Amino acid sequence: MAETASGDFLGQLFPDLLGKVVPVVRKARVKFNKPARKSLVAYSSVPVEARVRFIDQFREKGRATISVHVELRDEDDTITCRAIYEWVIRKAGAHTKSDLAPDQEG
Repeated sequence: MAETASGDFLGQLFPDLLGKVVPVVRKARVKFNKPARKSLVAYSSVPVEARVRFIDQFREKGRATISVHVELRDEDDTITCRAIYEWVIRKAGAHTKSDLAPDQEG
């Protein structure tokens, strides 16, 4: 749930990139605090300075990383899980050297 919420949040932050990029979770740090016994709600956040850095890097290189912080809370507002998902996002159709077959490398 937390990973899905982080990806959905990125779509809300950068709607102009939807369908134009390939997002991949590179790293996840997850801490489960308490068992969930009731319905959960995910709360996602990205600091403003990280958003600006992402936009600048993406415009310059066509690829950038960004971390999304997520808290899962139950109906009583108890935090059941905290997570940070580091996403690598690149333009769709853009290839990195590691994507190319050996005979295609420049």
